Amino acid sequence: MISAIHKKTNKLVNAMKVEKDSSWFGTTNDEWICPTWEVMNSIELKLKDIKFVEVSFVKRHKVKIESGEIDRRAHFRKKTTEAILREEGGMSEEHKLCEEKVYNLLWDKEIKFVLGKDIKTIFDLNIDGIYIEERFRTDKNTKIADVLIKFNEPNKYLGKGICLEIQFSTQSKEVIEYRTWKRLEEGYNTLWLFRDDFDEEFNLKNKLIKVVPISELEEEYKKEIDKDMNARLNHYSRLLDNKIESFKEEINRQKDNIKYDIAVYDRLISEKNKKIKEEITEFETKLISNSKAMMVSALAKLNIEIEKKIIDSYEISINEIREKIYFKVVEEVNKKLNNNEEIFGRCRNIMTNFVDKITLEKSKDYEDIKENFFKQVKDKIDSMQVETIKEVEERINKNIEKIKEQIDKGIEYDKIMDSVFNGNFKEFVRQYCNIRLYDIGQQLKFEVKNGS
Repeated sequence: MISAIHKKTNKLVNAMKVEKDSSWFGTTNDEWICPTWEVMNSIELKLKDIKFVEVSFVKRHKVKIESGEIDRRAHFRKKTTEAILREEGGMSEEHKLCEEKVYNLLWDKEIKFVLGKDIKTIFDLNIDGIYIEERFRTDKNTKIADVLIKFNEPNKYLGKGICLEIQFSTQSKEVIEYRTWKRLEEGYNTLWLFRDDFDEEFNLKNKLIKVVPISELEEEYKKEIDKDMNARLNHYSRLLDNKIESFKEEINRQKDNIKYDIAVYDRLISEKNKKIKEEITEFETKLISNSKAMMVSALAKLNIEIEKKIIDSYEISINEIREKIYFKVVEEVNKKLNNNEEIFGRCRNIMTNFVDKITLEKSKDYEDIKENFFKQVKDKIDSMQVETIKEVEERINKNIEKIKEQIDKGIEYDKIMDSVFNGNFKEFVRQYCNIRLYDIGQQLKFEVKNGS
């Protein structure tokens, strides 16, 4: 770890500064603490009641490897064994080795930067420090630089500092540009070192590095933004055009579907209306037919009753007339015989035969009267039947809309007839006929009484 917090002053200090800056001489054995953003398992440590991760200062030294020796930069080593630091994973040994070599070359002033016509080391640039695996800001969401040179104040040529990125794995041009622009947004100029920039032992081949002024980078970035913006606008315009076309096609499909649904609905409605009309026509025919049949049946029964009443009335009338004639003759004969019983007794049979003869002769006239009565009664009953059926039909037609509604509701025939005639249909026919027959009876009695 390159930087740590000096516990006594609570300042974040770079290990190389502790080693070379005279203001930090004598602090190597002080208490040093690892920054919280470098600890990956800080929550776990809090649960174990570990408040700080202690580190110790390690000065720059040589490390033997198979091919020889390498410089190990000054750094801080972890003392709290339970802690897991960010630098402990995710990076190859070759990458770490190159970071350390670049870091040491910077401190040793071996790397020089070409700034236009000038060539300078980092110590000519008023630096704050050199860091490995350092964030641009303390915010955990900011990016991490492989090697970061920070200035005490922004440099008009280089910005806030120089970020050196070591990239061994294959990455596309777009990704590299993206990472460069992201660091530029933080105010840093980025230099990329690829595998070809190092030899087989991971030593930097060319220690003279040309730096593009940050103003040129910013201008190029603006062009890229404009280019990207135009590309995005074109892309979204195409997407929008495609969406509009798709939407139009969908609208047309929906229109076709709606037209089809309407056609189907119209056909179903037409078929339903046709079926309803057929059912209503059938019902009307059945209603009129049944009504006529019921009327004819009711009137036929009443016809028989009337005929019987007329015959009985006729027989009574004949007997009454015969008695009247007989007693009238007897009364006249007694007057003429001066109430002589002896003579009247001898004449009784003669008078009876005479009255019967007269009655028989007159009965022929009564037969004619009877036949005439029956004809009149039949004519009146037929007329009444026609009038009754006509009235029933009128009342049915008048209430046909009401009947249709009741058919739709599935109401039974008898209940429909009751609702049309405000009560029992058969009772309506019976009462209607009784009233009409009463009128006919009264008229016939009048005609019989007056011998017409």
